[in-house]
Amino acid sequence: MCSTQPLDMSTFPRNPDINTAPRHAGEGPNSYTQYRLRDAADREAACADVVRVAGSGSFVSKCLLMITRHGDSKQFLTITGQDGLTWGIKDFISDSVHPVFAKLDATWPDVIDAVFAERADTLRSKDWLVEHADKRNDRGLVTIGWLRRGLDEILCDRRFHGLQLHQFVAEAIEPSRKIFNEAGFRLALSLAAMVGIANSFGAAGMAGRLRAAREEAGASAGESTIIQMFCSAYAARDAAGHEEDTRRLLRRGFELESGPIPDADTLGHSGRRIRELFLLFPWADQELFDELGDFALEDDEKYTGPP
Repeated sequence: MCSTQPLDMSTFPRNPDINTAPRHAGEGPNSYTQYRLRDAADREAACADVVRVAGSGSFVSKCLLMITRHGDSKQFLTITGQDGLTWGIKDFISDSVHPVFAKLDATWPDVIDAVFAERADTLRSKDWLVEHADKRNDRGLVTIGWLRRGLDEILCDRRFHGLQLHQFVAEAIEPSRKIFNEAGFRLALSLAAMVGIANSFGAAGMAGRLRAAREEAGASAGESTIIQMFCSAYAARDAAGHEEDTRRLLRRGFELESGPIPDADTLGHSGRRIRELFLLFPWADQELFDELGDFALEDDEKYTGPP
């Protein structure tokens, strides 16, 4: 159990304000409220915080830089109404509220009571969370003002950075490594690609896409061919309007043609993630996966609670 310290209940101004109800109430796939940090200095600090904890150069650190685009797309303080509530360093969804808060409760006694007061036991109830979740944008848990405010306080306390990263490893990295080992793969890029796609679709969704790539590649295909098809299918899924640049990204990233890879703003979301993959794990290096490594956390940020 971590030592009990006073909770830092300070937060940062957001636009819209965290007290503002979400705006779209399930209107469409691209309509959801983003409770962005209002001030440029706070946004820069939140981005720098991601880069700082990824400063060890380890495999897990590079995966963090990949999924967050070096802190540009996700930070520890992220709160949006996408899928009814998307939050934190991984873009956790509503399903992660109970496991993360259970670990928080076990490791830092009294924090949930301090933040949520008379509603603390409600927040602890898995059944209540499931009942109030809704995967439509700007519906579900994000609509509950007291939950948004309490989540804001917890995400803004850097003491819990290690807890978020622990959950990122548990949800995306460890399941991917298990499937990677079962497949007999060896390349660090292969595992990183699996982590990046698991972060979008969950481990089961990623595994299904890997099976599809293996089937398309054929029974005799090796790791290199399978991973190229795996990454290509992912990058193409939201490439509408960016088809040529996505094709160029994949051919140049996999060294099938020469030239620089396209800029991020010429690609869709998935293409931008694959672009980060190529920058952090260059195909030319054929780097073998060795170990996960760790993050560069301060001592008071490290998570030492239950798995």
